[in-house]
Amino acid sequence: MTTVLADLAMSDIYPFPAIRATQIARMSEQNIGDFKLTAGVAEQMSEDDIGLLIANCGSMERIHEKLVDLAATDYSATFVVVMQSKKMLAVWYNAQARSLGERSVPESKVPNFWVSGCCVFTTPEGLNGLSDSGQLSSPVAGILMVDPYLSTHNCRVIRKGRYTITHDRPQFVLNFRTDHVEAGVLPPLIFFAVPPAKSLNTKPAESVYGLATWWYADGKRLRVGEPPTVS
Repeated sequence: MTTVLADLAMSDIYPFPAIRATQIARMSEQNIGDFKLTAGVAEQMSEDDIGLLIANCGSMERIHEKLVDLAATDYSATFVVVMQSKKMLAVWYNAQARSLGERSVPESKVPNFWVSGCCVFTTPEGLNGLSDSGQLSSPVAGILMVDPYLSTHNCRVIRKGRYTITHDRPQFVLNFRTDHVEAGVLPPLIFFAVPPAKSLNTKPAESVYGLATWWYADGKRLRVGEPPTVS
């Protein structure tokens, strides 16, 4: 797929690190540095097939709060937030509607994707329609998987009686990712989970999403938006 702006520099896509967190060792949870989503980090994650798991977020409410704050950030690129289910998408859609003084709608009436600031909210099934919609007017700076217990990758087929239907949700994500390469760089895959990383089985997701390894970050120390100016 042709990039949104073929001559856009990576530094233009990542003008500042809008996602920052304390990077940790998975089992010991020891602090091993700071994660900052810069152009250089995005390039390294693409080249070395690294996924980021921001675990220990504590609750879905906290993840929602942080991503709403991210959406309100004045940013030159788009973060695509991929919800685990249409039900989850409906909960967040109606939370936004109520905050705007609008009425909630049934899950069946919730759009497959919607734009809020620098974020687009959808599900794996909504990604293809999003690509074709023309609503992605800026490059994709990251694919943010809201996957509370790192289980979205388990849905690859649907069984109906004697029949098996291919419904490969991880492949929807991978197809979207490869369709939105910028300057040879794949958008970073960043996962948000509720429990600590050490309590999650990360190997199956690593394999399915084509990752060579993971970086881990502490969701309790997640910061989003423009970094504060140090005087």
